[in-house]
Amino acid sequence: MKFKKTSIWFVLLTTALIFFQCGSKTAPDYLFGVWTTPDEKYADRFMEIERTTITFGIGEGKSNTYPIIRVKIEKTPSDKGILHTIYYRNEEGLKTTFAFYYDPANRGQIRLKYRDHIVWKKEKK
Repeated sequence: MKFKKTSIWFVLLTTALIFFQCGSKTAPDYLFGVWTTPDEKYADRFMEIERTTITFGIGEGKSNTYPIIRVKIEKTPSDKGILHTIYYRNEEGLKTTFAFYYDPANRGQIRLKYRDHIVWKKEKK
């Protein structure tokens, strides 16, 4: 009987670890919406995050939408916010990542991991 209890706990623990390492297949609600920046360099650009897709406005009224395959959320010692990594499939079907820091202050803001000096804010509905 002791063996069965140990086996059940092992299976539950392993399942929990796999779940937390894999992340979610959908974006969290607080990210839903269109994100823009006042930075002139990105005046005609945007990011739109929905439950299962991410869209990038690439300028001249054009955009690309991709299916989200995984979202990983990590707390970091950084004061930039919580690190989010969205994994999606690009036009060629290759797994691609989009990493950014999310800070919930002031209705939320995003700073791209490798361009963290630019602040993106969610547009009001």
